[in-house]
Amino acid sequence: MRKTEKDDHKKPQILHFDKIRINSYEDVRYLHRLLPKSELSKESHYFKIGEASDIARMAYFKSKMEVVVPSTKCLEILKENILSLDSFISYVEVARDTIYRSENEAELMFKSFAGYLRKKYSYKTELYVHRGKIDYKKGFFSYKTNYCGQYGFRYVIYPRYSKINGQPCLHEEWRIVGASTIKRKTGIESISDLITFDFEAFFARQDKQYIIYEEIDDKKLARWMMGLSRKKKLTKRQKIRIDINGRFFLNVYEISNYSDLVNFFKKIKSELKATRGRKNKWENKILSLNNYEKFKRPYNNIL
Repeated sequence: MRKTEKDDHKKPQILHFDKIRINSYEDVRYLHRLLPKSELSKESHYFKIGEASDIARMAYFKSKMEVVVPSTKCLEILKENILSLDSFISYVEVARDTIYRSENEAELMFKSFAGYLRKKYSYKTELYVHRGKIDYKKGFFSYKTNYCGQYGFRYVIYPRYSKINGQPCLHEEWRIVGASTIKRKTGIESISDLITFDFEAFFARQDKQYIIYEEIDDKKLARWMMGLSRKKKLTKRQKIRIDINGRFFLNVYEISNYSDLVNFFKKIKSELKATRGRKNKWENKILSLNNYEKFKRPYNNIL
């Protein structure tokens, strides 16, 4: 269930389930009597039985089981004990820990990804900065987390100490919500599927289908802003203005990545459409903008 990869060119990687939630129609007290909690807790980071969420209750679920970093034995114990129950896997975090020699090295790799990473088919990317003290007891040593994609099928990446071996790592996880989405994206429908899950195939597929690296082409952005997109020959003065204007625009509006740029234009267009009255030249220019792709280029400088 946990798999470590090593070769001469790659850093060690540990593939595992980070968190799993199973909803059940059974009463919480019945699950407490049924399940060997101490054994399940010993074979995982933690195991917990609780009341179903308000949303799950609308589907008549009464209880939930949550397990963090379960071993294969933990899953086998669960399978043996809840085989006869009518239950559904409602949440899964499929994780990959890439191990580094130090916290600094892991953070350096994270910075290399942050700002250039995007989940394909979605422009919702957020670099979240945690406020307050870092909770080292929970395994964190960084303030930043990168969220890519919408709730329900989201890619999350951040530096931390691995829950498996306690070493500094770049932690990636796919957070998948809902039994039907989990089945469609992973093939997982039962505890047996968790036990036999092919992590390598899953991450190879996700990396190929969903993860892209790109950056803003600030020169093309500036040329568009200045009305010089189609001009082939530029004067020295125009080239200098292009170099300055693109960066200046991004700095003023605190736009750090391509997703931010797309979301910025979409927000402005939405506000302009909701505003009555005549539009100026710049506002009409934004309203007529439909192709954002011209403002990006592939990013190939990942360390």
